[in-house]
Amino acid sequence: SKLQDTGVVMYATGIARHDAAAISSTAPHQGPGWQRKLLLVDDHELVRYGAKALYTELLGVPLEWLEASTLREALDIYRRESDIDAVLLDLNLSDCKGLQGLRQFVQEYPQARIAVFSATQDEFVIRQAHALGAVGYVAKGAPAAEILGTLSALLWPPVWPGCVSCRKR
Repeated sequence: SKLQDTGVVMYATGIARHDAAAISSTAPHQGPGWQRKLLLVDDHELVRYGAKALYTELLGVPLEWLEASTLREALDIYRRESDIDAVLLDLNLSDCKGLQGLRQFVQEYPQARIAVFSATQDEFVIRQAHALGAVGYVAKGAPAAEILGTLSALLWPPVWPGCVSCRKR
């Protein structure tokens, strides 16, 4: 399957490319202090720490990571922080299992750009996540370069004229 080959699925934009030339044309470059804010929702502290350590900036743009270990905590953070650019959401948290967390997040915040970040690689789950409103699906075992490409596509989605589904949610 495509996910097993690459570890990354971006709905509406295809598989995220991970070469800097492809990404840099869509990434806005602004002055010092400009950054993008991501909310990482995972119940494993080591996973959160690793993502933050590995991805401190993206194409010269600093990344600010907010962390949550439960769905409730993530919803509270999203409510408080008005400028979160994207959410990486694990499917199995202590206070929710499977797709119910995604369903609840999308119901409360339909404008959120959410990519599922999970060890689950079941094609049915991936399709269901898309149907529920996720804009992407990242396998935790994906190579770091592919996750980089997915983060870029999440933060700077390509917008084609007339493509309503390509715009920020």
